[in-house]
Amino acid sequence: MTGPQGVTGATGPSGPPGSGTGVGLTIATWVLARNALTSVGTDKTNELVVPVTASPTNCFARCKTAPSGADLIFDINVNGIGLWDNNPVNRLTIPNGQVSGSQNVFDPALATITAGSILTVDVVQVGSVSAGGDITIEFVLTPIT
Repeated sequence: MTGPQGVTGATGPSGPPGSGTGVGLTIATWVLARNALTSVGTDKTNELVVPVTASPTNCFARCKTAPSGADLIFDINVNGIGLWDNNPVNRLTIPNGQVSGSQNVFDPALATITAGSILTVDVVQVGSVSAGGDITIEFVLTPIT
């Protein structure tokens, strides 16, 4: 046999405010040369719009067909300006014979990317024996609050 429910207790004190901003990472993803080898060229992807003002954090490239004979090199553009225009040696690269690469060093002039900016990708260099293909590029941005 169950007795009647007791009286509800007093509400406890509120906890401290959280430290998070409530805003997560923004990731731009492009697919290039799907089921094919890539080629050198500018504006090789669709345009993506940056949804919030953010800082570039990291970028990754992966391919199913590795470049051979030379590295596969990319530039990510913000409103037509390359993230590595002032220091091309830092461009996103998949090394010769490898299937992935990453970069987390960016041009300080583009440390802040404003909401509404347009992102595109250029293929700067391909492998000299096999270009490399079936490529996915991910660009990670941390929102600025």
